[in-house]
Amino acid sequence: MKKWGTVTTAQEQGPRSHQEDRFDEILVGIDGDPYGCLLVVMDGHSGFEAVDLCAKELQNLFVPRPFDEGEESLRDLVGKLDRLTRSCESGTTFSAALIMRSETRKMCRATIAILGDSPVMVVRKLNRVWLSPEHNVRSNLAEREAAIRRGGFCENGYLFQERSDLANGLQMSRALGDRELSHVLCREPEIFTIDDPQWVLVASDGISDPNHEEAGFPFVKMGSRWNRDCATAERVMKWRVRRGLRDNATAVVWNAPNK
Repeated sequence: MKKWGTVTTAQEQGPRSHQEDRFDEILVGIDGDPYGCLLVVMDGHSGFEAVDLCAKELQNLFVPRPFDEGEESLRDLVGKLDRLTRSCESGTTFSAALIMRSETRKMCRATIAILGDSPVMVVRKLNRVWLSPEHNVRSNLAEREAAIRRGGFCENGYLFQERSDLANGLQMSRALGDRELSHVLCREPEIFTIDDPQWVLVASDGISDPNHEEAGFPFVKMGSRWNRDCATAERVMKWRVRRGLRDNATAVVWNAPNK
């Protein structure tokens, strides 16, 4: 099936001993006529079981729905992945952009699902930049307080389930897997719908802010430039490499057709 729009990918292992990021692109169409694509990045942690299960089953579990049901489609997908990974000791983030055009081809829409701290950036017409929130107790006070209300406690930027178990902390307040933190993690994604996307980046946090200290500002400032220049994933990765790789890094970029 011919792609609708242009998708590029780039990945670097960085200083880590293993590559725990996974990514995928699923084309959506009827009888060879593409009308959308699903871009996914998952950043695994504490092992490979959860992230590899998700990567293996993603295409089987995703069920496209009509243009106006993008949010339901992604919520259903995350629910299936949650059930698949609940018994895993390891965990993973899940960030996705479902980019679709309407049946009349007059509208384009990006539906974004976020579970964890792998960022999604969408640049709309007039270079308006949207950046996803990150579910990280180090940088997101509301997420930290919600995790504490669920019975967790935070120390040195990490979320724990039991005060007696300081070996199993996690920066994230939402994730798939992570059985030992099941009572304090949220499994529900935040979902957003954005009209008129021109340039979309789905990435692991190794691209944006591996230490979660910069509040996204240097990253956001680049969005308008990348959109204007129709930047590829390789260009985004070069920007990150120049700033220094401190983690696994993955970038998946969609450029609108006929830009």
